[in-house]
Amino acid sequence: MLPETLVGADGAVENRHGVTSVFDGPAPMIRVFDDPKTEISELETWVANLLLAGVMREEIAILVRLEV
Repeated sequence: MLPETLVGADGAVENRHGVTSVFDGPAPMIRVFDDPKTEISELETWVANLLLAGVMREEIAILVRLEV
């Protein structure tokens, strides 16, 4: 956790009040699937379950690799 005030190497003071740590929340989940159809189906189910659990859409991130 960072303190509410940070002092940079240049002496600039940065107020961190109200900042949410990027280290807050569950650990990332990495999954590999045999085919795109299964991957899409599992992704749809996962997102639907997050939404049903009350997770806001703005809090969901899906990262993909474009090239293998």
